[in-house]
Amino acid sequence: MVELLKVGPSDEATPMDQARIWFIALLNKHQKYPPRSVEEIIQEAMEKFDLSKPKARQAYRDAQNITGNDKWSETRRPSKDILQARAERAKRENAPLT
Repeated sequence: MVELLKVGPSDEATPMDQARIWFIALLNKHQKYPPRSVEEIIQEAMEKFDLSKPKARQAYRDAQNITGNDKWSETRRPSKDILQARAERAKRENAPLT
C-alpha cells in the first residue's frame, strides 16, 4: 500500500477525457451553432480519440453539461449564415485562377 502511495496518481488523460476537453473547447468557441453537423463532430471525435460512438456521444454530453451549452441542435440543419459562408468558400476555392 505504501508503494502505491509513493507513485501517486497518473497524470495521463484517458481518450474519454481528451475527447471531453476537445468538445468543451468547441462548445466554448462556437457557442451558438456547431461549425458543422453534430454527427460529423462526433464522428471526428471517434476517429481522433479512438472511441466508440456511445463513448464519443457521452463525452459530448459531458462537455455540454460542464459548459452549460446545450444550444447545438442535433436535428436542425445549420443556419443560413453558415450555409452561405460554406457556399462562398466553395466558390472561391473552385474559381479558375486568372
